[in-house]
Amino acid sequence: PASNFQPRPSTPERFIGELRATLDPSSFVTDRLPEIAVPALVLAGGQDQVVPPEATRLVADRIPGARFIIDRECGHTVRGSFAGYDELVESFLGEGDP
Repeated sequence: PASNFQPRPSTPERFIGELRATLDPSSFVTDRLPEIAVPALVLAGGQDQVVPPEATRLVADRIPGARFIIDRECGHTVRGSFAGYDELVESFLGEGDP
């Protein structure tokens, strides 16, 4: 399933590092988002308490041609609780096949 494409942090230290990066606005590189020149699928959880869906929408808006989808019932752990996650990601990836 698509949920296996993004592995979970392998150690508690790695998880803490990822969490710190998520919470530190100085780590955001939003000014380079317009440089992304490949199809992008941006998913947001409507109940996300870490990264509000409005912030995720701003990310999608800065990536040319990005597709933004929100699951209003999902929280921050999109990979594990976004309705239809595997199907959405697999379908999106399949669109690149000739």
